[in-house]
Amino acid sequence: MYIVSTKLSKQIHLEDQIDNKEDKKYKRFWKQLCPFGEWIDPNDWDNSKLVIDENLVDQMIKNFEDKVLDYVPVPLGHPFDSGTLADLNTGELLKLEKRDDGLYGLLEIRDEEVAEKIEKNLIPNVSMGFDLQYKDKKDGTLKGAVLNHVGLVCDPYLKGMK
Repeated sequence: MYIVSTKLSKQIHLEDQIDNKEDKKYKRFWKQLCPFGEWIDPNDWDNSKLVIDENLVDQMIKNFEDKVLDYVPVPLGHPFDSGTLADLNTGELLKLEKRDDGLYGLLEIRDEEVAEKIEKNLIPNVSMGFDLQYKDKKDGTLKGAVLNHVGLVCDPYLKGMK
């Protein structure tokens, strides 16, 4: 799994609050998840390149819309096991969009305290965790790039975000 972080500050926009079945209000934020470009691969000690281009973003969007994964959580940080992921989850990724400068996601934060921290810039960044070649657990087919989660973090891997 790959983990790539980006900055939230000035890129997050509060969407209209919505009601869920229990009549609670959740906050939604649009966030640039990654810009297009090349970086040193964060998971490779040999300094190979991680290329985020339109093809990769198109794969992520297609697999998201096709529900290759049923749910894309928004945890605090980067949990590395399902139990910790469940404990640290604060919401869900609802939508992905390709724009001129990269991939954007609509995050729904269902934890009021966390949404407040985002608004106060106490959690200023996001970091996407993804698999470049996801293998379907049922039939073994390779699906391409899949977004596993969008972590809320303080120190992004990708610097210089707008």
